[in-house]
Amino acid sequence: MTFANPFWNWFWHIFGVVCICLICLPSRYLQRVTERYAVHRPLSVEQVSRAILTSSGEPPALPASAQTTADPAWLSQAIDAFNQSNFLYRNRKPPKLEGPVLHLVVGHPPITYRLYPAGPYVAVERTRKGRAVCYTVQSKPLLALLWSVGNGDSDGV
Repeated sequence: MTFANPFWNWFWHIFGVVCICLICLPSRYLQRVTERYAVHRPLSVEQVSRAILTSSGEPPALPASAQTTADPAWLSQAIDAFNQSNFLYRNRKPPKLEGPVLHLVVGHPPITYRLYPAGPYVAVERTRKGRAVCYTVQSKPLLALLWSVGNGDSDGV
């Protein structure tokens, strides 16, 4: 007298082996999967095709030949601070735009980042193919860099 159907017995054994294989993925594959679906993705200076600093509002209309208006050293500091910032929470809509704004265009198809101060934090609006994702990060160095441009204390613009 058997209490279990042999099919279900083998099914659960195979299911268990597949689960163990998925849980024990090598770290580089797991890192690649998590980075793909992460909200706050790290950037590199080489990825940035266009960087525009404005004291407030939308970026000015520049000719296609103008790739950046940001100082490369300042931009490298800003991207390092952005990568080291802590993701806090995702917003449903972007906060009110006040103060200096850093506009970044990354990769192909282009992904547009807008970074601007929002109180004691930095608000980030990432747009890809017309879909915007808004979130807030905490980074004192990035906030200080943005406000230094807004106050005119830096040669970033």
